[in-house]
Amino acid sequence: MIRFTLALAVIGVTFAASTPQIETNPNLEIIGGHDANIIDYPWQISFQHRLHHFCGGFLISDTWVVTAAHCIYEGYSDTENLNIRVGSSEWSAKGKLHDVKRYITHPQYNITTMDNDIALLELALPVDLNQSVRPAKLPVAGQEIPDNAQLTITGWGATYVGGYNEYTLQVVTIPTVNINVCQSAITNDTITNNMFCAGLIGVGGKDSCSGDSGGPAVIDGQVVGIVSWGYSCADPKYPGIYTKVSAFRDWINEETEI
Repeated sequence: MIRFTLALAVIGVTFAASTPQIETNPNLEIIGGHDANIIDYPWQISFQHRLHHFCGGFLISDTWVVTAAHCIYEGYSDTENLNIRVGSSEWSAKGKLHDVKRYITHPQYNITTMDNDIALLELALPVDLNQSVRPAKLPVAGQEIPDNAQLTITGWGATYVGGYNEYTLQVVTIPTVNINVCQSAITNDTITNNMFCAGLIGVGGKDSCSGDSGGPAVIDGQVVGIVSWGYSCADPKYPGIYTKVSAFRDWINEETEI
């Protein structure tokens, strides 16, 4: 199953996690969301290569960012060309750019199964914390994700399958999906204990998509998930799959001392 999409954007080439694409309504947002203000999601960052957005991420301190491991791969692993933008609702302007000093992908990340899809970025210099730039609250180790919880996703990804990245931050809220229900829909791949699912099964129309990868998924003010993979975007048959942050809380602490 394909999990990476190459989209030729107006400003360059953008890579992000996705899957075989189907046609969908081009009038939908993130998909199915609306414009967001960075003040409401101050942990959100745009992860960029040569000043072009290709993934999301979120601050966990003034020097560390969490993103998806699949955002770090051949072609986008050259740290001298990696940076993040913080403090702006637009990925291409305002706020402040920060260079990435180094990255750490989870040692057990599997590009085939997408298990352990998490990575850390250490910044060259600390960000200035303010109302638009603030670390996320994280769950405790082992914290489970309840079924039918309202999950809020933000990002600059495509607003329809095969589309371009949005310049303005988008937000959408969808319910989490029981893992057994999710596994019955995702028949060709395994939903591991390091993942959880969310989406409108039987309805569709709202989801994260290409360019949102690595971004935060929030429940009750905590970033509990990382946008990871899925079968297409906003398809009523398939929920999206997210990395479960609580499964990696100890690893994050070990690597960052946060």
